[in-house]
Amino acid sequence: MNETYRSLVESTSDFFYLVDARGRYLFANGCYLRQQKHELDEIIGKNYADLHAAEETRVFQEQLRQVIASGESHQKEHFSAATGQVFLRTYSPARDPAYPDRINAITIVSKDITKMKTLEQELREKENRYHTLFETANDAILVGDFHRIIDCNKKSLDLFRCTKDRLMGTAPEELSPLLQPDGALSREKSLVLLHNAMDGEPQSFEWRFRRLDGESFDSEVSMSAMELGGRRYVQTLIRDVSELKQAEALYRIIAESSYAGVYMVQEGKFIYLNTNAARYVGYTPEEMIGGAAIDIIHPADRESARRCAVDMLKGVRTAPYEFRVVDKEGGIRWIMETLRAVEYRGRRAILANSMDVTELKAMEASLRLSEERYRTIVENMTDGYYEVDLTGKFLFINDAFATTAGYRKEEVLGRVFQDFVDEEQAANGRRVFGRVFATGEPVKGFEWQIRDRQGEKMTLEVSIILIRDDENRPRGFRGIARDITERRRAEKQIRYYAFHDFLTGLPNRNLLYDRVEIALANAARKNRGLAVMLLDLDNFKNLNDTMGHEAGDHILKGAAKRLQHLVRKGDTVARIGGDEFIVILTDVRYPGDAVNIAEKVIAAFKEPFFIDGREVRLTVSAGVSLYPWDGMDFDCLKRCADDAMYKAKDKGRNCYVLTEAARLL
Repeated sequence: MNETYRSLVESTSDFFYLVDARGRYLFANGCYLRQQKHELDEIIGKNYADLHAAEETRVFQEQLRQVIASGESHQKEHFSAATGQVFLRTYSPARDPAYPDRINAITIVSKDITKMKTLEQELREKENRYHTLFETANDAILVGDFHRIIDCNKKSLDLFRCTKDRLMGTAPEELSPLLQPDGALSREKSLVLLHNAMDGEPQSFEWRFRRLDGESFDSEVSMSAMELGGRRYVQTLIRDVSELKQAEALYRIIAESSYAGVYMVQEGKFIYLNTNAARYVGYTPEEMIGGAAIDIIHPADRESARRCAVDMLKGVRTAPYEFRVVDKEGGIRWIMETLRAVEYRGRRAILANSMDVTELKAMEASLRLSEERYRTIVENMTDGYYEVDLTGKFLFINDAFATTAGYRKEEVLGRVFQDFVDEEQAANGRRVFGRVFATGEPVKGFEWQIRDRQGEKMTLEVSIILIRDDENRPRGFRGIARDITERRRAEKQIRYYAFHDFLTGLPNRNLLYDRVEIALANAARKNRGLAVMLLDLDNFKNLNDTMGHEAGDHILKGAAKRLQHLVRKGDTVARIGGDEFIVILTDVRYPGDAVNIAEKVIAAFKEPFFIDGREVRLTVSAGVSLYPWDGMDFDCLKRCADDAMYKAKDKGRNCYVLTEAARLL
């Protein structure tokens, strides 16, 4: 089981490392060691400052102090000046299970979030570009449904001569007079146009609007459907042509389209172009007069453009059509065009209104790419994504959310979160979701235990964000859920090995010194004795060299078990070196208490060990010191026990020796 947990720590792509309160390394996984270009034995005992710049060390020490002061885990983003990467570090206190109020080390889990940060920045830039195009468009743009307007650009405010607060929420019928110029009721006619646009059929038409101060104006309108926040709306582009309606003949026709590209073709050749129409393809009007109109159209689009033009002249088509043109430099531009037949100097001609939509096409492609990227991110992210309504019913999840717990999407959608947790966790969920609902403040890092498809408990790290509708009313929650079950198990294992020997599971030096400190304090308070027994396996090096390290490890684990069986519950057995053990005997009333244990130890090691059916005999030498007769502190007692142990070695091994002070008692 120990190897399993260690394998989890070593196989993760995250950095795991353990430091003490001063920043000295106690453990690091392979991923971190490779990044630092060190081996484990090279880094253990070194300080974080030995491997990092002064400023990074200062920030790191601040985070350690915060953990020690608060006793709680926290997260902090870290930018590595050396590699240019961004990491999300989780700092967590490591506590001794026997003394949970004492923090002896800090675990750091560091995840590389560089790609995620870059992607977030790209998405923000896309949104900013779209907003800029929306606000700087030459046409008024309204976004709304049958009942009200939900957004508008600055051009709309100029056109309707009002503030944004006044225009937002206005019903469409409030912006039109009772009747249109053809006698139709504005409300009935607009509903038909809105329905058609909402059903996915773009609409282009002339319309008379009424400003909020009561003044009417004529316009050309284009309507198309759009998705926003999961709901369908209509985007309306409005061009004010009221002044153009007042002009006469050719002047009127040219004037009404002066803001767009306007040209006239007779017998297939240009007889008039305004500046914009010529500018679209990089020429002056004078350079194009007399040229064939078809020559500037991209060869691949000539037939489709011809068919659209014929349909529009026949009245079969009303919507603008698009085609590519080749400019003077050979570049490709997109043109959106409408046209109609007119009479000019007694002969039939074609008058066209055109608009360079190259940037708009690029924007549409960019928006499609952005939408696809958002969808791809959600569907392919390794973390789970969810959306629930206010009752906790799942409305949407990505594949990762379902598969994390072994479910299929359809097994989760439509069910409430209470179906996947016990009552205690359901209460926790209601409490946290309720707080988000009441305050509107998102929650990050909420740890929630759920049941997977097999009924096993797993731990998720969940974020919760309140979802509001268009009227700012709460309608549900969304967030990210990450499976941290194995991380929590690994952190628990790391905390364990901060105080225990990897091979035997006995207390290591860290835990030993803590226990000795407490034992000495108790002995002084109760006026009782304490024994320190230092043991060394006789000839262990020869056995290890001849039979191999695997056999040696087997002997060490067996020795640890024998020693644990010989001592009392309040005593401590620790491994402090390769084949060196130490036993702390508490509540020693007489030297004979320690002698009794020492004799049991010597006797226990006379029993053979068995390795693959082979009998192996190994003895032990021990030295025993007594508190307070041999010293008042642990270092002194350990030194005396060490001297006594070497005397036992000199006597021929397989025995114990008391210190001189202990023998005189």
